[in-house]
Amino acid sequence: GSFKRELVAGTRPHGLVAITGEDTSGSMSTMLRCLIIDVKRGTFDKIALTELQADPVLWTTHLSRFLRFVEANYQSVRQKIISNFCSLRNEYAPFFDGANRLLDSAVCLILTEQIVLEYLRSCNAKCDFDGIDTCWRNAIIQALTTSKELASHADPSDMFISAMQRLYAM
Repeated sequence: GSFKRELVAGTRPHGLVAITGEDTSGSMSTMLRCLIIDVKRGTFDKIALTELQADPVLWTTHLSRFLRFVEANYQSVRQKIISNFCSLRNEYAPFFDGANRLLDSAVCLILTEQIVLEYLRSCNAKCDFDGIDTCWRNAIIQALTTSKELASHADPSDMFISAMQRLYAM
Protein backbone atom coordinates (compact mmCIF):
# COMPACT_ATOMS: atom_id res chain seq x y z
CA GLY A 1 0.00 0.00 0.00
CA SER A 2 0.81 3.65 0.03
CA PHE A 3 3.44 4.71 2.52
CA LYS A 4 3.51 8.41 3.34
CA ARG A 5 6.77 9.68 4.73
CA GLU A 6 5.94 12.24 7.37
CA LEU A 7 9.40 13.40 8.32
CA VAL A 8 11.59 15.73 6.37
CA ALA A 9 14.83 14.75 4.68
CA GLY A 10 17.79 15.42 6.89
CA THR A 11 16.12 13.99 9.98
CA ARG A 12 18.40 11.30 11.26
CA PRO A 13 17.92 8.64 13.98
CA HIS A 14 18.75 9.93 17.45
CA GLY A 15 19.39 8.20 20.75
CA LEU A 16 21.78 5.48 19.66
CA VAL A 17 25.08 5.15 21.46
CA ALA A 18 27.65 3.14 19.56
CA ILE A 19 31.29 2.72 20.38
CA THR A 20 33.43 1.28 17.66
CA GLY A 21 36.85 -0.21 17.81
CA GLU A 22 38.72 -3.41 17.31
CA ASP A 23 39.00 -4.19 21.01
CA THR A 24 37.04 -3.37 24.12
CA SER A 25 38.50 -2.85 27.54
CA GLY A 26 37.29 -2.64 31.09
CA SER A 27 36.46 -4.81 34.02
CA MET A 28 34.08 -7.76 33.76
CA SER A 29 31.44 -5.72 35.62
CA THR A 30 31.74 -2.90 33.08
CA MET A 31 31.73 -5.29 30.14
CA LEU A 32 28.56 -7.00 31.35
CA ARG A 33 26.79 -3.63 31.16
CA CYS A 34 27.53 -3.50 27.43
CA LEU A 35 26.14 -5.27 24.45
CA ILE A 36 29.09 -6.04 22.22
CA ILE A 37 28.13 -6.77 18.63
CA ASP A 38 30.83 -8.14 16.38
CA VAL A 39 30.27 -6.44 13.03
CA LYS A 40 32.10 -7.69 9.98
CA ARG A 41 31.59 -7.92 6.26
CA GLY A 42 28.26 -9.62 5.60
CA THR A 43 26.76 -8.79 9.00
CA PHE A 44 24.13 -6.53 7.45
CA ASP A 45 21.91 -7.08 4.43
CA LYS A 46 23.37 -4.86 1.68
CA ILE A 47 20.01 -4.55 -0.09
CA ALA A 48 18.28 -3.30 3.08
CA LEU A 49 21.12 -0.86 3.80
CA THR A 50 20.96 0.44 0.23
CA GLU A 51 17.20 1.01 0.55
CA LEU A 52 17.65 2.89 3.82
CA GLN A 53 20.44 5.02 2.33
CA ALA A 54 18.40 5.79 -0.79
CA ASP A 55 15.42 6.94 1.27
CA PRO A 56 16.80 8.70 4.36
CA VAL A 57 13.38 9.28 5.97
CA LEU A 58 12.25 5.65 5.72
CA TRP A 59 13.92 4.67 9.01
CA THR A 60 12.95 7.81 10.94
CA THR A 61 9.35 7.64 9.70
CA HIS A 62 8.98 4.04 10.86
CA LEU A 63 10.69 4.85 14.15
CA SER A 64 8.24 7.72 14.68
CA ARG A 65 5.28 5.50 13.77
CA PHE A 66 6.56 2.74 16.05
CA LEU A 67 6.79 5.13 18.99
CA ARG A 68 3.25 6.36 18.29
CA PHE A 69 2.11 2.71 18.14
CA VAL A 70 3.66 2.06 21.56
CA GLU A 71 2.06 5.22 22.95
CA ALA A 72 -1.38 4.30 21.56
CA ASN A 73 -1.07 0.74 22.89
CA TYR A 74 0.71 1.60 26.12
CA GLN A 75 -1.51 -0.44 28.45
CA SER A 76 -1.29 -3.63 26.36
CA VAL A 77 2.47 -3.17 25.87
CA ARG A 78 2.90 -2.65 29.61
CA GLN A 79 0.80 -5.74 30.36
CA LYS A 80 2.84 -7.81 27.86
CA ILE A 81 6.04 -6.83 29.66
CA ILE A 82 4.60 -7.53 33.12
CA SER A 83 3.10 -10.86 32.03
CA ASN A 84 6.09 -12.20 30.13
CA PHE A 85 9.26 -10.85 31.76
CA CYS A 86 9.63 -13.53 34.46
CA SER A 87 8.73 -16.47 32.22
CA LEU A 88 11.16 -15.30 29.51
CA ARG A 89 13.83 -14.78 32.17
CA ASN A 90 13.36 -18.37 33.36
CA GLU A 91 13.33 -19.68 29.79
CA TYR A 92 16.59 -17.98 28.81
CA ALA A 93 18.49 -18.27 32.12
CA PRO A 94 20.36 -21.43 31.00
CA PHE A 95 22.03 -19.45 28.19
CA PHE A 96 23.63 -17.00 30.60
CA ASP A 97 24.79 -19.10 33.56
CA GLY A 98 24.41 -16.46 36.27
CA ALA A 99 25.18 -13.40 34.13
CA ASN A 100 21.98 -11.70 35.26
CA ARG A 101 22.67 -8.35 33.58
CA LEU A 102 22.96 -10.04 30.21
CA LEU A 103 19.93 -12.22 30.94
CA ASP A 104 17.86 -9.12 31.72
CA SER A 105 19.17 -7.49 28.53
CA ALA A 106 18.14 -10.57 26.54
CA VAL A 107 14.63 -10.50 27.98
CA CYS A 108 14.29 -6.75 27.30
CA LEU A 109 15.46 -7.23 23.70
CA ILE A 110 13.12 -10.19 23.16
CA LEU A 111 10.17 -8.21 24.54
CA THR A 112 11.13 -5.29 22.30
CA GLU A 113 11.29 -7.67 19.34
CA GLN A 114 7.78 -8.92 20.15
CA ILE A 115 6.47 -5.34 20.32
CA VAL A 116 8.14 -4.51 16.99
CA LEU A 117 6.49 -7.56 15.41
CA GLU A 118 3.11 -6.39 16.74
CA TYR A 119 3.81 -2.99 15.15
CA LEU A 120 4.65 -4.66 11.82
CA ARG A 121 1.43 -6.66 11.98
CA SER A 122 -0.48 -3.42 12.58
CA CYS A 123 1.15 -2.04 9.40
CA ASN A 124 -0.07 -5.13 7.49
CA ALA A 125 3.53 -6.04 6.70
CA LYS A 126 3.78 -9.07 4.49
CA CYS A 127 6.54 -11.19 5.97
CA ASP A 128 7.25 -14.48 7.71
CA PHE A 129 6.66 -13.39 11.32
CA ASP A 130 7.63 -16.77 12.77
CA GLY A 131 10.84 -16.80 10.74
CA ILE A 132 11.68 -13.26 11.81
CA ASP A 133 10.97 -14.10 15.45
CA THR A 134 13.28 -17.13 15.35
CA CYS A 135 16.00 -15.22 13.50
CA TRP A 136 15.88 -12.25 15.91
CA ARG A 137 15.87 -14.44 19.02
CA ASN A 138 18.87 -16.38 17.73
CA ALA A 139 20.67 -13.11 16.92
CA ILE A 140 19.88 -11.71 20.39
CA ILE A 141 21.16 -14.82 22.15
CA GLN A 142 24.27 -14.93 19.95
CA ALA A 143 25.09 -11.24 20.53
CA LEU A 144 24.66 -11.54 24.29
CA THR A 145 26.58 -14.82 24.45
CA THR A 146 29.42 -13.13 22.57
CA SER A 147 29.28 -10.22 25.02
CA LYS A 148 29.47 -12.66 27.93
CA GLU A 149 32.47 -14.44 26.39
CA LEU A 150 34.26 -11.17 25.74
CA ALA A 151 33.49 -9.93 29.26
CA SER A 152 34.94 -13.09 30.76
CA HIS A 153 38.20 -12.31 28.94
CA ALA A 154 38.34 -8.70 30.14
CA ASP A 155 41.70 -9.23 31.85
CA PRO A 156 44.23 -7.12 29.85
CA SER A 157 46.57 -10.05 29.29
CA ASP A 158 43.67 -12.22 28.05
CA MET A 159 42.56 -9.41 25.75
CA PHE A 160 46.08 -9.08 24.33
CA ILE A 161 46.31 -12.84 23.71
CA SER A 162 42.87 -12.82 22.09
CA ALA A 163 43.85 -9.91 19.81
CA MET A 164 47.05 -11.69 18.80
CA GLN A 165 45.12 -14.88 18.03
CA ARG A 166 42.69 -12.93 15.82
CA LEU A 167 45.60 -11.29 13.99
CA TYR A 168 47.28 -14.63 13.50
CA ALA A 169 44.03 -16.12 12.10
CA MET A 170 43.84 -13.41 9.41
